[in-house]
Amino acid sequence: MEKFPEGCLDGKFTHNITTMDLQYNKLDDIPDDFNATSLPYLYGMDLTSNSFSKFPREPLNILRLTVFSIRGQRDAGGERCLREWPNGLYTHTGLRGFYIGSNDLRVIDDDTISYMIFHLDISDNPSIVFDASDICAYWKAGAFNLYYDKDQTILNCDAMLE
Repeated sequence: MEKFPEGCLDGKFTHNITTMDLQYNKLDDIPDDFNATSLPYLYGMDLTSNSFSKFPREPLNILRLTVFSIRGQRDAGGERCLREWPNGLYTHTGLRGFYIGSNDLRVIDDDTISYMIFHLDISDNPSIVFDASDICAYWKAGAFNLYYDKDQTILNCDAMLE
């Protein structure tokens, strides 16, 4: 699947959707109506292995969204194409799992990382520079799971590098 048709969320029972598994498609955008009005009960969305070069912010206004995965975005040539970190992610109060590994994220230091996102996957982002100061104490206490690679540049939490 490459695109969603106009009005695809106008169905009689669409508002009852709780999960969307859109893995392994060729999506590079989602319609604006993938939001809290059309999908008020959406709990989880998986956009893994698509072609997003810009982060799709539309689902982040859904308060019940608890799990969001956007791992492994590749363009038509197989190159990593998602380089955009969704600044302000910490304002989503319900998100508990965020999986953005296997992309091409670079420096993530100008955003607060919420300790309420219990599972954060940034693994397999080879050029990443990640400031872990917001979550270090929670990680040490076992209240936060950061999935990362030992060769990534993790700042302000020396315990993660041991």
